[in-house]
Amino acid sequence: MDGTLYTIGHSNIQLDDFLKILMAAGIEVAVDVRSTPYSEYAPWFNRDKLESAISSKNIIYLYLGDLLGGKPKDEGCYTDGKPDYSLIRERDFYQKG
Repeated sequence: MDGTLYTIGHSNIQLDDFLKILMAAGIEVAVDVRSTPYSEYAPWFNRDKLESAISSKNIIYLYLGDLLGGKPKDEGCYTDGKPDYSLIRERDFYQKG
């Protein structure tokens, strides 16, 4: 591994196209950082289906949304109802991620 970090969002592309992008880039590990890894709009990107599809391409799927996601369960991470990233980055769970 060369230490390069890539980011990708699923937008409205189909799962097969998403997988082709990962494979073309030589991705070895896909880290899912969504706090809520489910989509009504694109159900093929729901966590269980995505994990299965990625794993079938010999890419490791790692879920870290509970540690790195933008909407933590810890109510102390919000200011006026919105995530406060200055608070989030100080939390132990975020540091572990």
